[in-house]
Amino acid sequence: MLIPRWFHPLLAISDHLRDRGQNRILVILNLGGGNDGLNTVIPFEDDEYYNLRPNIAIPQNELLPVTETLGLHPALGPLMDLWNDENMAIIQNVGYDQQDLSHFRSTDIWRSGSDVDQIISTGWVARYLETLYSDYVENPPVEPMALQQGSTDGLLLTGNEGVPGVIVDDPSIFYSLVNETYESEYNNNPPETAGGDELSYVRQID
Repeated sequence: MLIPRWFHPLLAISDHLRDRGQNRILVILNLGGGNDGLNTVIPFEDDEYYNLRPNIAIPQNELLPVTETLGLHPALGPLMDLWNDENMAIIQNVGYDQQDLSHFRSTDIWRSGSDVDQIISTGWVARYLETLYSDYVENPPVEPMALQQGSTDGLLLTGNEGVPGVIVDDPSIFYSLVNETYESEYNNNPPETAGGDELSYVRQID
């Protein structure tokens, strides 16, 4: 498994995670669009924050303090219970060396887990799963190793042997597939296309 330089500081928390039980599930939320980091985790003790943002800075009496110098945007109130129970961590200043300010290259770097001078065509999640389940192609596990909602970008789950997981657009369809209740308009009447002809042929094969 390739580990970029920027990831090494995060390995310090691995022992803590391992001590909290087995069968843990990692949930990755890929938020489309831009996020204003300075108005998410707010350095309210830094005068420059208010000097440079006279119109969009969050007033100190409205933010949610998490340390003596940092606070969260007031819309993040539902996260405070997790923070107070020590079930949440905030990692700041995550980036890579020699940034070229390209959104697309930056996205590829974090999804592939590569260094700035590397081009890797597989995702770090997929490589991790292939390390855990090295024979998953010949002996696939009973349960999916990973589940991704949406198929617009599959680099995270692109491995050397394909996709070590299940990708669905609609979770309710996945639920129906698992419970064998999924119905498609083409279940009984395949479309009159080349693909429909192939589907009809495949259905005749035992």
